[in-house]
Amino acid sequence: MKKFLLYLSLIVLILLSGFNLALIVSPEIRISHPLEEKIYNAQEELIYSKVHGEFGTYVPLEKIADSLKETIIAIEDREFYSHKGINLKRIVSSMFSNIQSGEIVAGGSTITQQLARTLFLDNSKTYDRKLKEIFLAKKIERSYSKDKILELYLNSVYFGHNLYGIDSAAHFYFNKNPLELSYGESAGLVGIINAPGIYSPFIDLEAFKEKQKSILYTLYELNIINVEQYYEELSKPLNFLFQKREVENEQLLYYQDGIDIELQQLGYDSDYYKYLGLNISTYLDLDIERKISQIIDEENIDTSKQEIAIVVMEPNSGKVLTLIGGENYIESPFNRALSSRRQIGSTVKPLLYYLGLENGMTPLSLMRSEPVEFFIKGIGKYAPTNANDVYANADITMIEALGMSDNIYATKTTLLVGSSTLASLIKSFGIEVSDVNPTIGLGSNVMSPLELTAIYNCFASEGVFYKPTFIEKISLSNGRDLYTSSNKGKRLLAKSETIIMNYMMRAPFDRGLISYASPSLVNFQTTHRFSAKTGSTESTNWTIGFNPLYTIGVYVGTDTNESLQDTKLARRLFQKIANKLMEDKEDIFFDTPSSLKAFHLRNKYNSRLSFTYYSK
Repeated sequence: MKKFLLYLSLIVLILLSGFNLALIVSPEIRISHPLEEKIYNAQEELIYSKVHGEFGTYVPLEKIADSLKETIIAIEDREFYSHKGINLKRIVSSMFSNIQSGEIVAGGSTITQQLARTLFLDNSKTYDRKLKEIFLAKKIERSYSKDKILELYLNSVYFGHNLYGIDSAAHFYFNKNPLELSYGESAGLVGIINAPGIYSPFIDLEAFKEKQKSILYTLYELNIINVEQYYEELSKPLNFLFQKREVENEQLLYYQDGIDIELQQLGYDSDYYKYLGLNISTYLDLDIERKISQIIDEENIDTSKQEIAIVVMEPNSGKVLTLIGGENYIESPFNRALSSRRQIGSTVKPLLYYLGLENGMTPLSLMRSEPVEFFIKGIGKYAPTNANDVYANADITMIEALGMSDNIYATKTTLLVGSSTLASLIKSFGIEVSDVNPTIGLGSNVMSPLELTAIYNCFASEGVFYKPTFIEKISLSNGRDLYTSSNKGKRLLAKSETIIMNYMMRAPFDRGLISYASPSLVNFQTTHRFSAKTGSTESTNWTIGFNPLYTIGVYVGTDTNESLQDTKLARRLFQKIANKLMEDKEDIFFDTPSSLKAFHLRNKYNSRLSFTYYSK
């Protein structure tokens, strides 16, 4: 027995020495604002914070009520300010309980251990996890003061209903700031920590009250409150809210969806980075967002009949300045700007005619607009039609075809350049193409509003494509930089042909082209020059346009593929947004290389001159 005890003592000594050595040589633990994600706009202003995915903020200890601090220590860890991370008496006591039961039923965890488990471990009941918890608790105690540890704990502990941290919990249950909590409310919240699935008043109000009463009595026994306070707190009515915090403007939540996707793509959405806390600087322009939200409100859109998506990007970059995926995020969180992939209709035609220019056509190339039937190998008869069956029954130019969105001219161009050629160009933007046949030239392929706007942003960037990006910079809450955007563009379109196309996309506004039909945007003039194109299907309308300052994508569609009621809404929204964004700005447009020649068209019906166009 003496030998056994000697060997046992030696083993314990070696283990303790190894444990202490590991504490000394292992890297310091650095925790700043655990679980908090701070979102900044393009002007570096904090617009909101999220804690573990829910809106809330990290609260310093001095802004947390003494009632809560006293209650949490009294119930969870009375010797918090005297131990060094672990409580040996509680550990030994829990060990005997576990041995008696044959499984881990008691943990004896201190507040520091609970913090270590919340931030770095899972909730598995294993001895391995327990040892890690003790080790991390000791590391935390070596790095931080007791007040800081308590602050970190209160900002990261779980309160049920996916609520982490006292700020989110105080607002969800009582609609109060943490500094305003009474002893009764604090007792209730601390009770929830013990077993959120049992003691949440949202789940079992009677169990919540019993737990609250028990905790208040413990506070009385410990002389934290007197008997009068005990009965006073029990008699107070509890005014529950049960409502999670939201941002002031719910439209911002659509942009947040884009941030979340990009965080995932960059690999900064893992629990590791969330626990350390992130500062995220974005390209969100709140001034633009407010202007667009005001326009949407003025339109009084009936969302039972149609929904919207709006994207604004900055040319010569991939910056997404604002993104709105619907009329109301709370009522309809489905983000159409990111996730609704719909047929793009005639908005594909600028890409088609760009290929025409590359393959020897010019803006003045003539083809006849009239009813026609094609026989296509593998498909059979194919007879495209114009809107309302209106045709020129004469030769028209590419400019007129673009302005009037003539489908006959577009189909003939598709057959000339090749459906596969157009499909390859679309794929170069990172878009999947399922069907490669002549209907691709009329927009049978599908895209999201963000994807389509990014393609038009390539035209606005004079042929250089930039991947849409929401995030400019990511840093840890302790200030260490993790990521800075270096979104370099890739030239996908030749500059000269792109400039020609940019001027050709003035055609939808050109009154000088009014003839067998009217250009699609002739009744939706903008105060400043924009290039634009419309597109439509039975259930979808698009208007995408740009100038050197902004690329604006507007989508209007029905989620159920029913027919649209207001077929002018997309054009009306585009016109209002374009005019609003260009208020107090100069009318600037694209510079033309000296190799291009300017010309006008004269309307034979009314002798009106067209806008200025260019060709080689």
